[in-house]
Amino acid sequence: QVSPVTQVWEGYNVVRSTRAMVGDTNSAMAAAGTIRGDFSMHVSRNVVHASDSVETAQREIGFWFQRD
Repeated sequence: QVSPVTQVWEGYNVVRSTRAMVGDTNSAMAAAGTIRGDFSMHVSRNVVHASDSVETAQREIGFWFQRD
């Protein structure tokens, strides 16, 4: 069984930078050298998730981490 690794990153243009590193959501369209481009086989079986906006990230952080 695979256990997820969760992280929260912050910084200047972090969403844009992270999305560039992760690659296109559709792994068939993801560029070589990105995580999805090199390791993902199908859009429904992505090896990594990255929020698409700060607002989405704020909501998704709550799925994994408690405020306190």
